[in-house]
Amino acid sequence: MVWAAEDLGSSPEAIDNEDGLVLVPGAALPPGWRAPQPKGGPVHRALTGLYESVKGTFYDLSARSLGSPAPIALAINDRVEALSSGTAWPVRQQGRRGTCIAFAVAAAEELIRSQENAGGQIDPLSEEFLYYWMRDAWNDRRWPAGWTYNFSAAEAEKIDASGTTFLAQAYLILTTKGICSRTLLGYNNTASSLNHVESQASSTAFVTDAVTRKLNPSSLVWNIVKAPQSDISQTDNWVHPVGETRVSDLFKVKLNAGSPIAAAFALYGGNGRNAWSGALAEDYGRVEYPHQIQTDDYQPVAGHAVCIVGYKAHETRPDRVWFIFRNSLGEEFGRDVDESNAEPRPWANGYGMILSNDVDRYCWEYMFRASS
Repeated sequence: MVWAAEDLGSSPEAIDNEDGLVLVPGAALPPGWRAPQPKGGPVHRALTGLYESVKGTFYDLSARSLGSPAPIALAINDRVEALSSGTAWPVRQQGRRGTCIAFAVAAAEELIRSQENAGGQIDPLSEEFLYYWMRDAWNDRRWPAGWTYNFSAAEAEKIDASGTTFLAQAYLILTTKGICSRTLLGYNNTASSLNHVESQASSTAFVTDAVTRKLNPSSLVWNIVKAPQSDISQTDNWVHPVGETRVSDLFKVKLNAGSPIAAAFALYGGNGRNAWSGALAEDYGRVEYPHQIQTDDYQPVAGHAVCIVGYKAHETRPDRVWFIFRNSLGEEFGRDVDESNAEPRPWANGYGMILSNDVDRYCWEYMFRASS
């Protein structure tokens, strides 16, 4: 797999490989996070030092030996496993566009709304509608009430060109406009422009349908890491403080309650690049960040968002779990999952898994329902 990253020195450019599988990062970098930083600098500390004093923060590569982890009794696990095994909720493909956040949020809403349906069916929601209005919010620099990003001209130019977005914008659209049905407005996955938008999304019929699914702002929880503009606390670097609570523990609580999570993760250059695009990810959906990023380039170069839909026990470490996520790269992501007898593993092609301590280190924005 290769990915069309926002290169620090050039405009975003899509890259293909012989398999035709492309990861187009669509999660924008928080403001101030693009400037080159040395090892030990604020950006590096923010992502890799938040929990360095917590036992088990760094992934011990010797722990890869396969075990027989005890299954975790979790209703959302059973629900998604059943959905992923049939045709009721097919994995989708974002194509060559920076729309991963729209896909992650639409998936989360589809899953949680299906629990409210009498028959439990999935009602597909329009990523296209959500993305159009998220980009509209970016163009007008609209953000959730009481909080504003201050971007440099260079950062804004990158976001304009790459089509990347924030979960903050999804929060704003879901609570002001809602989201329309995918049966009304499908997704254009043949567009070749990273920042392509479908102007028809502003049509009255779509807007009218979307408002029936508008959420109360109090029903959503959104958070993002702070910009590295001052010394960063080693215990809390979030705009809405989480105190000493690890993000992975917070995610487990929400999943236990049946709520999926839309989460955005840092993508590094250099050795960190393979976490989402190496053989383990492409073939088995297994996202593993390096034990130590052995490069002088310690700043993230892009971001990718997924919908976290469950978790499984770690092979050998009871203090860790594997979070299972639904990706937006079609069934080519994790394409050999069905051929692996190893456990834990994702439930189906198109799904993946990421270690809990990597969630603590590399998740920089998240959103979920305040109550399931």
